[in-house]
Amino acid sequence: MVKNYISFVCSLFIFLSVTAQEKISYESSTEILKKASELIDQEKVDDAIAALQKISPNDSLYNDFFVTISYYQIAQEKYKDAITTIDKGLQLEGYPNTRLGFYINKGICYENLESYDLAKEVYLKGLEEFPRNYELRNNLSIINQKLEEPQEAFNNLMLTMESSPLYENTMLNLGNMYRRQNKKAQALLLYNLYLLFAPDEENSFAVLKVANEMVSGSAKAEDKPFAITPDDDQFETLNLIIESELALQKDYKIPNAINIGFARQTHALLAQLKEEPFEGSSVLWSQKIIPFFNWINENDHFDALSYTTAYPIQNEDYKKIIAKKTDDIKDFLPIAYQKWVDLVSENNIKEVNGKKEAINFNYVDGILNGEGAAVDGDTPIGKWVYYDSSGRIIARGQFTDGERDGAWEWYHENGKLKEKGGYKKGLEQGLYNFYHDNGNQSLTVTFKDGKLDGTYTSYTSHGGPLEKRTYKNGEMNGIRQHFFEADQSLVKYEYAMKNGDYDGDFKEYYANGVLAQEMTFKNGIKQGVEKVYHPNGKLASEATFKDGEYEGPYKTYHPSGKLKSTGTYEKGINQGDWKSYFTNEVLSEEVAYTNGKLNGPFLSYDREGKLESSFLYRNGLIKEYTYYAKDGTIIESQKKKSGDLNYKGFMADGTLITEGLYDVKGGKMGLWSYYDRYGSITDQTSYTENLAQGESKVFYPNGNIKDLNTYTDDTVTGYGASYYSFGQIRAQGYYNEDGLKDGFWISYYPDGTLKSETYYHKGDYNGTQKYYAPNGQLESKNTYKFDTLLTETYYGQDGKVLQKIDRFDPSLNEIVYYYESGDVQSKNAYSNGVLHGKYTSYDFYGKLYAEAMYVNDELQGTIKIYYPDGTIKSERNYDLGNLHGYYKTYFENGQVEDIYSYQNGELVGVSEEFNEAGIKVGEVPYIDNEIHGARKFYGKEKGTLQLIRFYDKGKLIGYSYLDKEGKELPMISLPNGTGKVISYYPNGKVARDMTYDKGYLQGEYIAYYENGNPERKHTNVDDEYNGTAYTYYPDGTLKSETQYSHGYKQGIEKKYHPNGNIKEEGNYRNDERSGDTHYYNEQGKKTKTEHYFNEEIVSSQTY
Repeated sequence: MVKNYISFVCSLFIFLSVTAQEKISYESSTEILKKASELIDQEKVDDAIAALQKISPNDSLYNDFFVTISYYQIAQEKYKDAITTIDKGLQLEGYPNTRLGFYINKGICYENLESYDLAKEVYLKGLEEFPRNYELRNNLSIINQKLEEPQEAFNNLMLTMESSPLYENTMLNLGNMYRRQNKKAQALLLYNLYLLFAPDEENSFAVLKVANEMVSGSAKAEDKPFAITPDDDQFETLNLIIESELALQKDYKIPNAINIGFARQTHALLAQLKEEPFEGSSVLWSQKIIPFFNWINENDHFDALSYTTAYPIQNEDYKKIIAKKTDDIKDFLPIAYQKWVDLVSENNIKEVNGKKEAINFNYVDGILNGEGAAVDGDTPIGKWVYYDSSGRIIARGQFTDGERDGAWEWYHENGKLKEKGGYKKGLEQGLYNFYHDNGNQSLTVTFKDGKLDGTYTSYTSHGGPLEKRTYKNGEMNGIRQHFFEADQSLVKYEYAMKNGDYDGDFKEYYANGVLAQEMTFKNGIKQGVEKVYHPNGKLASEATFKDGEYEGPYKTYHPSGKLKSTGTYEKGINQGDWKSYFTNEVLSEEVAYTNGKLNGPFLSYDREGKLESSFLYRNGLIKEYTYYAKDGTIIESQKKKSGDLNYKGFMADGTLITEGLYDVKGGKMGLWSYYDRYGSITDQTSYTENLAQGESKVFYPNGNIKDLNTYTDDTVTGYGASYYSFGQIRAQGYYNEDGLKDGFWISYYPDGTLKSETYYHKGDYNGTQKYYAPNGQLESKNTYKFDTLLTETYYGQDGKVLQKIDRFDPSLNEIVYYYESGDVQSKNAYSNGVLHGKYTSYDFYGKLYAEAMYVNDELQGTIKIYYPDGTIKSERNYDLGNLHGYYKTYFENGQVEDIYSYQNGELVGVSEEFNEAGIKVGEVPYIDNEIHGARKFYGKEKGTLQLIRFYDKGKLIGYSYLDKEGKELPMISLPNGTGKVISYYPNGKVARDMTYDKGYLQGEYIAYYENGNPERKHTNVDDEYNGTAYTYYPDGTLKSETQYSHGYKQGIEKKYHPNGNIKEEGNYRNDERSGDTHYYNEQGKKTKTEHYFNEEIVSSQTY
């Protein structure tokens, strides 16, 4: 009773877990940002921040979201919260473009908290990364003023002006500095420049108002006067003109109707400058501002200047006047801006290496692009530095007489070296190196007089050689090679180049060195015979090219070397009769083409050569079709008279496998349904004009949904989910509009426990992927950057980090995994980001467990697994990651247990099973990875035949056994794979007892020894073990009992000695060992306990 109660509780727990999974929600980062923006427009800042916090740390925009949130927090005056947000963002790696925003926002926070020293520290730190960013410089100048550092403030504003001449706040802050010292003339000119650069900004009217009041009244100095530039004293006369207010008198005339103090006083200043030329020595006034306003005078631009600077005015009369002058303003602004940029760019004296040099600035869209010395205004000489739009250094090098000369370097956004090479007289010369943003080399080339000349070698992000070319005088010549990632010795492609074109032999290889393809080019065009090979070296296809197109006979071959198909091309288009063959050389299909379209009969045959179906095509469209039974009788026949065609496809036994509607154009239309070999529905999808649309379902044979997706114009989009056969969700997530996985995908164990949380960015793994043990504990994390694995982190059962592996560690030439005890679990040679070389693993006790070889991340050759005493447990052969050849398993006594034969990952031939005494207990015939023919079962005591099950291309069709004379009975039919199966030994006792429903075992299954005792007994649900499975010794003693749920081990497994005493007892969860497993001797005494976590032993105790 207690046992039943416990079983009930466990079943209830599993049921609750299964039904607890809910559909996950999904919003793309773009959608979230849009939603946040809308909330901000509604002044719902907290809601906007909450929305942004839904962006995953794995998203490519995750770092941007920190900047945005900090901006909103600043708007709410939550400065300390914003600083916390920013610090989190600054700790993230791999997002150099967002760091600028962090520095600006963090400085603003400290400024508002009146922590000016910290603000200054932040801005200086930011300028180390973005030395020519105008916003950082401008903000630093403001902090300088707060800290009463006027000269530093002025110096930083000068640097701001150099970095962005048209940045209006530079002029505003300089104007404010002069206004606070009551230096009105200089302030007035600076406010003119501000309003010129920002005539329609939100702050423009306020500035105009302050400036107008300054020149129209008796303002007093707010700051202690100090000499900002050597030219300040030269403005004494100009200041007197402002103070005298002569221009404000009624009889003072200006040439336009903008009759405000600001415009009138500006006119007076310009008139004085025209009458009495300014003589000074400072860069700001003598070389920039005064020359600009002289240019205004000389070109009669005062009216245009007045209309522009008065543009933000609120007075309706003036607004009407200015509105009529909008075209004049539009014409004036571009030439004024260009003039100002020209003045800022030239004649800038800088101290370089202790010497004063004239430095010029180059600008792109008003942002500093480069700086260095120049002669004749625009001929660069000496050292130059170049910047991106954020003010980050992107290149530096030397000029001689306007041409690049000597060493040049370019940089990635993260500051690491991107390119390095030399120039001579403006042409690339000598060795040139390129680098990935992780610092590893990406390319090495050699130049001669500006043209590629010599060896060209590219590298993977891990630093391994990827391609090698040879150039002569700028054109590719000689042998060009591509390599597999692991090693330069693994050639992937090899071909000849002549003057930049393919010319000569082209060869492709598999990673194991076997030739994969060979062809010939002439003058860049395919000509002659093309041969493709299977990984086993045998011919896969043979064709002929003429002028780059298929021409003539085309043949393909099975991996065995037998003919697979044959046909003919004319000018790259299928023509005439095409035929295909099974691996037994029997004709499988014959079709006819006209100009690349099916035209005529399309006949399909079974492996015995019997006609299965015939279709008639005209110009690529089905006109009629017929399906045949094995005896040649017609199952279904339809002709398309006009319009649509209701199509149904059948197997030779009459089982419906496809049905749907073809429209008049030959495209699929409406609901299409597909069925398995027993007639159970497998797929349902709706089509419109031959494109899948709407919900698409894939089913298990029991009718439960296997996969659920939605299609838009033949592309899977939106929510997608897969399920276990018993209804529990297996995985769920979302696809983007391009049909690529996007965002989180969650997978679950059979009992509903979380198995993994993976994140995709446009189909690529990105960010941190989490994996969980069957008990729900986190067992590992993998970090990716756009599908490239960066790090692996593993956790012990206590939740602590067990080990971390950096896949880009330059010293990493072997990946070693450890048990929790610290002992080595496995070692694998590692090269350039892939597994390459010997693999060795050990059991928990240090004994050799497995040996294998990897070639370029794929298993190659024989992998051997051992028992603890060194006896071989299994051996199987791989070719390029696919099982190929024999796969054998062994008992501890060395006797073969199973033998399978594989060809390129598919089962072929007859597999055999033996018991420990060497007696055959089973054999299964395979053709093309499907059971075909007689599958035989034998008794485990004497090897007496128990049962024969017959299959036709994987479909169960009947069974047989031996009569009392030992002769095989005629096949007993199982219509559609359904019926009761009871077989007998020749002695008359039951051998096997089972029930099939559409090819799937259902209900109780019992196998017997020849003496009549049960050998094993279990219950099946949809061909899977469900409930407790039992095995027995020949005398009827219980040998083992294992709890299953829908094919997965769930719960206790017990094994017994022949005397009935317990031998082993352990727990399984989701088909993997979990918790304690106890071992006992024949007397029933416990000898050892092993504790498992995630299917691995983590501790062991002997008694």
